[in-house]
Amino acid sequence: MRFAKGVFGESSEILAASVPVAFLLFSAITSVFLIVLPTLWAGLIGSFIIIVAGFFSFYTLNKNKQNLWVREDSDRHYGLLRFCITVLISLTLFLLISQSLVQKPDGSLLIGRGAAVDTPYHLSQVARIGLTEKWDFEEPNFSGEFIKYPYFINLLSGFILKLGSPLVFAFHAPIMLLVVSSIFLLVSFFRFLGLSKNIIIFAVLVTLFGGGLGYISYLQGVIDSLPLRHSAPYPMQNIAYPAMVPLFFMVQRTFVLGFVLFILSMRSFLEGLKNNNLIAFVWSGIIIGLLPLAHTHSFIAASFVVGAMLTYLLVRQDKLFFNAARGFIFFAVPLAIPSMGALLLLPKYLLGNIFSLRLGWMTTTLPNNAGLNLPSADAVKFLPWLRYMWTNFGPLILMPFAILTVFKKLPLKKELVFLSLGALFLWIVPNIFQFQIWDFDTNKFFAYAILFSVAALGVAVGSLNKNKKLATGALIAAIIVSLPSGLISSFNILERGGEGGFVMFDKDQSNMVAWIRSNTDEDDVFLSSAAILDPNSIQNPVVIAAGRKATMGFSTWLFTHGIDFSERSEIIKLFFNNPENAKAELEQIPADYLLVDDILRRNYPNLENSLEAAGWQSVVKNDSFNLIKLK
Repeated sequence: MRFAKGVFGESSEILAASVPVAFLLFSAITSVFLIVLPTLWAGLIGSFIIIVAGFFSFYTLNKNKQNLWVREDSDRHYGLLRFCITVLISLTLFLLISQSLVQKPDGSLLIGRGAAVDTPYHLSQVARIGLTEKWDFEEPNFSGEFIKYPYFINLLSGFILKLGSPLVFAFHAPIMLLVVSSIFLLVSFFRFLGLSKNIIIFAVLVTLFGGGLGYISYLQGVIDSLPLRHSAPYPMQNIAYPAMVPLFFMVQRTFVLGFVLFILSMRSFLEGLKNNNLIAFVWSGIIIGLLPLAHTHSFIAASFVVGAMLTYLLVRQDKLFFNAARGFIFFAVPLAIPSMGALLLLPKYLLGNIFSLRLGWMTTTLPNNAGLNLPSADAVKFLPWLRYMWTNFGPLILMPFAILTVFKKLPLKKELVFLSLGALFLWIVPNIFQFQIWDFDTNKFFAYAILFSVAALGVAVGSLNKNKKLATGALIAAIIVSLPSGLISSFNILERGGEGGFVMFDKDQSNMVAWIRSNTDEDDVFLSSAAILDPNSIQNPVVIAAGRKATMGFSTWLFTHGIDFSERSEIIKLFFNNPENAKAELEQIPADYLLVDDILRRNYPNLENSLEAAGWQSVVKNDSFNLIKLK
């Protein structure tokens, strides 16, 4: 609490910040203890440490006779504005997020259409952590591989599940708390920068709902130009007009934690710049140092932004550099090394480089991926790339040029330099660097680019001596033009609810799950229809709900996260086509059981007869499934 008061002025901000910080520290501490302890004990120790630290903070405040609740901002209108924005936007995002996973009256789960890939994967992590005695940091989608995905938020949900809460509650509860915290802190971030109340409203809206001009075609009824209107099915996730952040919140859970931690780290660093506050730099360094396993893209974005500012201070020989470097680097680097080392060195099945150079976002797309639509491979990319950027961001891509224009006319305040450099870097970096094999995921940087751009422009407008009202009106007008696409797409998703979604955990699935949990070892590996590329097969619900490992899950997900599944996939194909002749090959891959379902029966009609002829026996079956012991 004492350290937090060095960054935040109000107790309400400290309370809002305590949620993501507690989640971050809990996950980091629990991960360390998970190396040697069962999941329950590791989580309990992590929780105990966080709770004791909280009580100690309050004890210290009480001992020193300090106020437990401090309110420094005397503007009641701002307080009411922050409350209203937080409540209204949080409720909207709650409704959007809840559609990714809904429990039906019969106990089955409805997965939203746009969440058909991501939600089952996250469920597999949560169930694996929550339903087994000791989580082993393995990728549940590809047994034998170290988890190549930031898992902190799913570790939290998994621990809540282990404590006995219902699955849907465990899945959504941490996200809902983070949403409230992130909106509250986003408003506070803009207030900290000195933006007017009018600009704060539109700055929050454009950060969350800013998008391109696809709404013009939508309102004109031009259907063909808008392949995506009501949802976010792969691979058309960034075509036409949907706002990025609500879709990230819906289906990419790690971004929710990364987003609020990014805001906190940037707020802390700005406090350090503004007041030469060493404690603020330390807080920023701690948060960024622990970000890799919370949300890797947020870690990279924050590192680029802070790195640019440290370079600026060093070049200008500013005395502030030493405090910034001492407070930030000495904490961020040591904390980041173990997690980055794990992500870079422990994976065994690497597909290509996780880092590469190219000129232009989405210019290196592969077949059947959303990206540039070029007439030929050697066609000039500049105009298609420019059109692609305009399609997705509209007037928002003019923001960096506006920053450069205004920047020349203003004094070099460190806060404005930090925001301007950060905005420019965040627009440029995704167009030069590719941080994983699937380029689309780099769009997280653009969400932060919009945040920094509107913050920089808001500060710049507030610093003008002349034409301030005109500049304010121009900024708000540009934001208003960028909002309808994201708002329309979000409300369309709300209106259509579960259309196009799919149901998991029906009666047959639930019965098979119960048998597997009771009669198989928690580390047994299951081969299923998830290993084949079929329109109806993404992740096998039975394997997910049982908390078991998969020989191979959804291949598209494996590809986009850089896991080389080619050798294992070939062995699986050989086995499905001719089980008798593939016995030796089967021994090379982890597969203790085969779960046969209607998808496998449709693709391999003779599979069950071939398995029986080869000597493999069924251990349990029902109307939908046949579980066969392989090893």
